[in-house]
Amino acid sequence: MSCLIPLMEDQIELLQKQVKNAGLSHDAQHARITALEAENAALREKLNPTPAMMVGAEPTIDTSGEDQQRKPEHE
Repeated sequence: MSCLIPLMEDQIELLQKQVKNAGLSHDAQHARITALEAENAALREKLNPTPAMMVGAEPTIDTSGEDQQRKPEHE
């Protein structure tokens, strides 16, 4: 049994290294995805630019539906 302990310790150390490497790989992949998403957004904007009058404009509120929902006063 005593000879198994060093083997288990070696396996634990190896697994810890693998987990650390997997975490680093995951972080690198996440950074790459973020960069690709930013590049994709830039290319979409270049292909279909947003008109200048729409940039920063607030959406208009359509109140025409409110007039249709009101009951006529002369019934």
